[in-house]
Amino acid sequence: MIKSLFATDKPARQKASGWLVLIVDDEPQVHEVTRMLLADIQFCGQPVELHSTYSAEAARSFLQRHPETALVLLDVVMETDNAGLQLIHYIRETLANHDVQIVLRTGQPGQAPEQEVIINYDINGYFLKTDITAQRLHSILIAALRAYHYIKSLQKRPLGSHDSRGARTAVTPAQPPATALALSRALQNGALQVQLQAQVELASSQITGVEVFPCWPQQQGGRLTAADLYALANSAGQLALLGECLIQALDTLLQNWHSSGAATPRIALDMSLEMLQTPAFCLP
Repeated sequence: MIKSLFATDKPARQKASGWLVLIVDDEPQVHEVTRMLLADIQFCGQPVELHSTYSAEAARSFLQRHPETALVLLDVVMETDNAGLQLIHYIRETLANHDVQIVLRTGQPGQAPEQEVIINYDINGYFLKTDITAQRLHSILIAALRAYHYIKSLQKRPLGSHDSRGARTAVTPAQPPATALALSRALQNGALQVQLQAQVELASSQITGVEVFPCWPQQQGGRLTAADLYALANSAGQLALLGECLIQALDTLLQNWHSSGAATPRIALDMSLEMLQTPAFCLP
């Protein structure tokens, strides 16, 4: 159940009872429609609690008092033409809050072109208000909460552990959370890689098939899992680009197989419906 809390001047509570989602928009109708479309949604057994502010200035005050906010659904044009963009900078730089998921929803894309905003601002998604259906808004919300939950779970992991004999075993520190900006740059720079999981026939020890997964090496070492990468790409609005990059990587892999003279095994590729609708799959 979603609790409708329109007032923003209440004292900050000690602990949230659910996932805090802040709607920042100067149009009351946007708030009303959002609440209607997100009725009765829960995530991980906890309710989604919607709060409303109608200006970037009011949002600043709210986020100061509620650093545990999981998601901000943010308009661009409010008290000024770039109030929303300035709020992003305030959240990431002044408040140093890099955990909250920020999804831009704009009715005036000319004021903040998608490609420019994705590259230059640390956001986790970009959508036109006219394109958001109930199902898509549900997907945006769940993907953002999943990403936020994942970030928080990483931060709670200990930096070391002990085995049963008391000897200390080193554990790699949790990596800083990946962002939409970093993912967008990685995809454009060809940093996406693929991992193969082989299917082997035991009798002959021959590889009869492979399953292909995307992976993204991190600067601190290690890689994001395919599930985490898909979740981040979904929340960042980058699934289509991820699908195209994955197909390009697979094409290179197939060319290497053919040039080596080896027989090409069966290939399984895990892709979403949105990925399958990208130009990479369109037949001439």
